[in-house]
Amino acid sequence: MSASGDPAFEYGFLLQISEEAALTVALNDYLTSRSYLAGFSPTQVDQKAFKLLHRPPDPQHVHALRWYRHIAALQQDLNPESSIKGKRVQPPWSPPAGTDVPQLRLYNSLTRAKELFVPQKGNKVTWYCCGPTVYDASHMGHARSYISFDILRRILRDYFKYDVIYCMNITDIDDKIIKRARQNYLLDQYKEKQPQAAQILQDVLSARTPFQAQLASTTDPDKKQMLERLDSAVTASLQPLQAAMESKAADEVIRPLAHVLLENSKDLLADWLDKQFGSHVTENSIFSLLPKYWEEDYHKDMEALNVLPPDVLTRVSEYVPEIVEFVRKIVSNGYGYESNGSVYFDTLKFDSSPQHSYAKLVPEAVGDQKALQEGEGTLTQFVKIFGAVEGSDPIGFPMGGQSQSVDLESTVMPYLTVLSDFRERVRKIAREQKVTELLQLCDVVRDDMLPELGVRLEDHEGLPTVVKLVDKETLLKEREEKKRMEEEKKMKKLEAAKKKQEQEMAKLAKMKIPASEMFRSETDKYSKFDETGFPTHDVEGKELSKGQAKKLRKLYETQEKLHNEYLQMNQNGN
Repeated sequence: MSASGDPAFEYGFLLQISEEAALTVALNDYLTSRSYLAGFSPTQVDQKAFKLLHRPPDPQHVHALRWYRHIAALQQDLNPESSIKGKRVQPPWSPPAGTDVPQLRLYNSLTRAKELFVPQKGNKVTWYCCGPTVYDASHMGHARSYISFDILRRILRDYFKYDVIYCMNITDIDDKIIKRARQNYLLDQYKEKQPQAAQILQDVLSARTPFQAQLASTTDPDKKQMLERLDSAVTASLQPLQAAMESKAADEVIRPLAHVLLENSKDLLADWLDKQFGSHVTENSIFSLLPKYWEEDYHKDMEALNVLPPDVLTRVSEYVPEIVEFVRKIVSNGYGYESNGSVYFDTLKFDSSPQHSYAKLVPEAVGDQKALQEGEGTLTQFVKIFGAVEGSDPIGFPMGGQSQSVDLESTVMPYLTVLSDFRERVRKIAREQKVTELLQLCDVVRDDMLPELGVRLEDHEGLPTVVKLVDKETLLKEREEKKRMEEEKKMKKLEAAKKKQEQEMAKLAKMKIPASEMFRSETDKYSKFDETGFPTHDVEGKELSKGQAKKLRKLYETQEKLHNEYLQMNQNGN
């Protein structure tokens, strides 16, 4: 081939070969040592040789096949109407149709529907996540939450290609942390004194009295089960030590038993020590070591689960001044009030403002008794405990806005606090001495008398009772709702007991029937029986198959066992 159209190679002799297979072999041999890409258009010999081949050469003739494909590709340039011989024409181009860019839609809590997600600033997404309260080891609930967040975060980042800034806050100041740190410190101090076995036994018995009162008054089934397990562990380790000491066993026998008792009783013993000496524990470092330890432990757990670390990590202890100022503003705006060292949000006043809407996400939850019982206040005293505020002066949240620092609440609250403290002491004595009538009277004061005066008492396990001034109408509605819930609970309990009794009566009636009689009454199914009352033929007179007989035999044996139990019960006089 050549650009001018003249023969570039002298292989015209190939045209003398008429047999196509022989031509292919000869052409392949000829092109083995020669280049046939000498120009941009085929020569006349190329065209003639190409016409002699009615199909592409076989693959084993590599050079002939390459030549054939090249000539075939250039055939489009042989158009006689083309003004420039051999010049290619660029084909038309069409842009690809493409597909829709994936769009993220999220469930909107306000509209209760999926809405298109639109970041405020381009592709940047800032995400705040509430981290753990670090006072103990992480559990499965933490794993479930933060693995779920991690999956969603990776989808935003890797699939939707958002620039995600993930911020997590660690709650390292909390009443649970304060109490746990104090208890751990007091228990460690107790162990360092290396008390004798007799002292350990005496202290555990003393600590067990209020613990068992708490156990008796606990109604939550899960919490009660947990306390019962703890009580069982204490009982199991008490008995061997008491027996060893009564028998005046050797010290090498008593000491290990006392150690086991101390370990199994550490939770109730720590609580007992805290109630006696907790108010004396004020060293700031005691309360900071515990959250630091458990925060580090939490991060190790998340790393083991392959959860991505946050881009930004904050801690409550690092923002106490800002939190205090934020609460001050809420109170100064008239939407917060102080009670028993805690600051509470005034939902009624907030809702009455035309600029605000309380419970806008779940408006039907307003006045929900269960939700109200689960609510808790935030202690403002923690800022002193953790050393964020120095001195003994109160933080000072005014009660009536910027223009008023004292109002009716401040006047009434001292009297209510005295009443609440007195009631709490009465309840404590009643629980310890198991005086049920006094506990019931304390409940009457809380549930029936004080709501009529617009006062709510909130009892929290292990914490002081919280006193709140609330709208009387709201409290009365709460009281009626609580009574309705208690009545429903009572009715469900009665229905469950009735159903259980009916099931027991039905079982007893069934137990009375001998196995030999259980099938004889079913004449619509069986027509013949053997001497033991076992069916042998169906209602049509056909003998039962082996499969049918096997199933009925199991029922027969089960009934025989039930009836024997019934006979045994009668024999024992039950």
